[in-house]
Amino acid sequence: GEFWKLVAGQLQPDTRGRKLLMAINRGEGLGDPGRLGDALALRVRSVDRGTVRSYRLFPGEHFRLAPPAQSDHHFVEHMPQALRLVHAPPGGQPVELLVDLDVYEMLSRLHDGYRPSLEELQGHYLTLTVFKNVLSSAPYQEVLLTRTGHDYFRIRREDEGVLALEALTGEAG
Repeated sequence: GEFWKLVAGQLQPDTRGRKLLMAINRGEGLGDPGRLGDALALRVRSVDRGTVRSYRLFPGEHFRLAPPAQSDHHFVEHMPQALRLVHAPPGGQPVELLVDLDVYEMLSRLHDGYRPSLEELQGHYLTLTVFKNVLSSAPYQEVLLTRTGHDYFRIRREDEGVLALEALTGEAG
């Protein structure tokens, strides 16, 4: 029902964009993604016997959930089929995830804490994986580090080239 309202223009997509980013963060293994604010965290890689997990951080203000192109037709067959989650950094190339009903449902389940099985990772999760791989090639200025999955440390490169380390505590850092 919610997806229908979004593609039909009855709900504004930007009200659900943060939910989708938090869902992707949960899928990356972050139990409390709200502590990052609106940022999207992509795990760099999984290392056997590694003691520190690292994530690239992308500011949430560079993401928007765009509505589909509106149609003058009032038939279900001509209704838009998907939303677009767009990462558009200033001066960078935009990256887009096409969010159809299946991907939206998958992200909603991830947001609610669902962990996909190995078989499920072969289906619609592949669409998300392609988006994350393309996004991983984009420049970034922040990294998130954690040893326990509960204590987070953010390293940010300032404009002057100085690195700043910050411990994230509580809601939204």
